[in-house]
Amino acid sequence: MTTADGWVRYWRDGDRPVEAMHAHFFDHVYPPHSHHSYSFGITDAGAQSFHCRGGTHTSGAGMVMAFNPAEVHDGWPAADLGYRYRIMHIGPSVVSDMISDATEGRTGALPLFPDTPY
Repeated sequence: MTTADGWVRYWRDGDRPVEAMHAHFFDHVYPPHSHHSYSFGITDAGAQSFHCRGGTHTSGAGMVMAFNPAEVHDGWPAADLGYRYRIMHIGPSVVSDMISDATEGRTGALPLFPDTPY
């Protein structure tokens, strides 16, 4: 979908809590929000800034962002030409199932990511 502010492509798995988005924004500002999922994004071009975990962060081209479930964050362009990025939202149940598969059924607390961006 093309908008006045850029373009967005969105995908959602019909069976599991997994979603993905690829977008290029020039002026788009995200208000503070959170997701019920883990969110992993990579900035492809430009830069974006955001508040999260008590600080202000900037993700430039090639950097990865990791947000924990229910973690409040926002976002805005940090470069003259905006930013292009991809982000995937993965539900905690999917992460739990993956850990269980990888550990042959041994489960524990779900991981939390201490830093963002990387």
